[in-house]
Amino acid sequence: MPAPLNSFRAFALAAATGAALALGTAGATAETVVCEAAIADLVTLNVGCETSPGASQDFNGGTSIANYTVNQQGFFDKSDWGFVGKLNFDGDDEGIAPSLGTDSDGQGGTFSILASLWDEYGRIMAIFKGGSNPLVGYELKPGETTFTYASPFLRDGKKPQGVSHISIYANGTPVAPIPLPAAAWLMLTGLGGLAVTQIRRRRKAA
Repeated sequence: MPAPLNSFRAFALAAATGAALALGTAGATAETVVCEAAIADLVTLNVGCETSPGASQDFNGGTSIANYTVNQQGFFDKSDWGFVGKLNFDGDDEGIAPSLGTDSDGQGGTFSILASLWDEYGRIMAIFKGGSNPLVGYELKPGETTFTYASPFLRDGKKPQGVSHISIYANGTPVAPIPLPAAAWLMLTGLGGLAVTQIRRRRKAA
């Protein structure tokens, strides 16, 4: 039965090749890479910059955050970013959108987020989209609210591709300050009392 055997081998080889291609495609579209320094420096007060070679669309609709592009791509090793708002340069804003500074546009300027967001979240990220370029994400420095930016979509011999929108995503809870133990407060109180006593003694001696 040589013909059926050859057919089976051909089918098995085709199936294995298809599976390998599918796995390779999934891996390529589910990863980000660290930005080059020239890109990372285009937004001030950031603590990290990543880009997604496999994704240029910033999808954040639907009922599950698992379907968000930023979560499928795994920006900053997270897959549970929540959508906060979007600033559209050519349309209506969405959610709690960042605000633009004076004379800011798709090429550059300043944008600000609400300070109250830091009371709710531990990490905040700004995603920049521009044309068919890969998305660029900047994790913002905790506590900061105003950032200077320039379009990260650089082009050889031309001005950068303009930013079409900036989306804000958030994750986690704020890190609570570590309270001093009771013993430390007692020690500080005791030291304060000793200082007052020394001052009084010096005044009497004078």
